[in-house]
Amino acid sequence: MLNRQIRITCLILFCILSLAACGGAQTEKSSSTTSKIESTKINPMQTTSFNPCTLISREDVGHILGGVVDVRPELSAPLCMYRVHPNADAQPPHAKGPKTADAMNPEQREVLVSVGTSDDASGYLNLDRTNAGKEAKTQVIKGIGTNAFSIPLSTGKAIVVSQGNTIYSITMIYPHMNASLLDTSLINLALSASHTITKNVRPLSVPNPHPCTLLSAQKASQLFQQPVKWYFSVNETGVASCDYISSQGTPHRVQIIAVNKPGVAKTLYNSVDHELESGQKQVLKGIGDAAFYDKQNATWILKGNTVVHLIIMGETPADKFLLPLSRDVVKHF
Repeated sequence: MLNRQIRITCLILFCILSLAACGGAQTEKSSSTTSKIESTKINPMQTTSFNPCTLISREDVGHILGGVVDVRPELSAPLCMYRVHPNADAQPPHAKGPKTADAMNPEQREVLVSVGTSDDASGYLNLDRTNAGKEAKTQVIKGIGTNAFSIPLSTGKAIVVSQGNTIYSITMIYPHMNASLLDTSLINLALSASHTITKNVRPLSVPNPHPCTLLSAQKASQLFQQPVKWYFSVNETGVASCDYISSQGTPHRVQIIAVNKPGVAKTLYNSVDHELESGQKQVLKGIGDAAFYDKQNATWILKGNTVVHLIIMGETPADKFLLPLSRDVVKHF
């Protein structure tokens, strides 16, 4: 389950939804709403954050997914999950084809939300779309926020929007939903989130340790040998992420996720460790209290009450960037 959520996190940060059929989102109301928030240069260590679990309403999501939904912040990434309650009696009203057990499965009907702050939200989103376009067809969406783009997913669709200094994403996991209704529903959720952001209520404080202090923009820029743009997000459990993206090259992106909670950090680390078979990981000695490399593009580090997940995206030998960076990161918490 944790690995699945991590993969979804990467999708959220990479991409999101196709809206060719949703030109109706381009409304005068949307334009006037989002113009109230202006982009200004900010420091990630000085920002408070929106709560992804309050960006859209439980009732709106429940109406779309066809049942009472549970709302839960995730522990493996700074996300909020809206999922149909397992015992909900309602039928999925928008499912295509027969209502099979698979179509009724709550894990086939969920929405994932993330929201955070960037030093250059529009610039970050443009770089994000450029990199996402290498993997799948993206599409610019007009009429939501300042800028937006979308991408189809194998299990649903998603959308990424910049608005002032804020970036938010909404991913709908609903492979059995009618395609046109999926487009319309996702647009409506994105517009609802845009109105919430306009109110500018940021209840979440800066976490400790702050992931952007474990790996600075300067360090990331040196790693990529070109300028980077950052994106910081957090949820109400205190799970926080700092993501740096560059315009081109290999690697092109580094993400660091930190969780500092007594009793939770070790449990989370052990859960991921136990999910991977011995041939899928490499134990790293001398890094924190415990650490391992997943033999792909990430390391997990446990030190005291903090667990850190470091990911470098883009093909590159682990011993060139990922492992040295892991040894450096652990010095800062």
